[in-house]
Amino acid sequence: MKTAKEKSVLYERQARVLERIAKQYPEDSTEVAALKEAAFALCFALTQRYEEFTKYLADMNRPMTEKDEKYLKKLGL
Repeated sequence: MKTAKEKSVLYERQARVLERIAKQYPEDSTEVAALKEAAFALCFALTQRYEEFTKYLADMNRPMTEKDEKYLKKLGL
């Protein structure tokens, strides 16, 4: 389990990446608004629900099952 300090450092590192991306767009753009919301969501996930979030990420990066593929095909993806 990561300490609060380690989680904070991880968030700050990711937030800087989001800031660099945001600087490519006008301040009042929908892209910047979405990036701000993503930063808040990331902060919440890393500081309040770290274990659940890391499990979620691991699950998202696993190979798709046959059931997953069928579902995506059903959605037309």
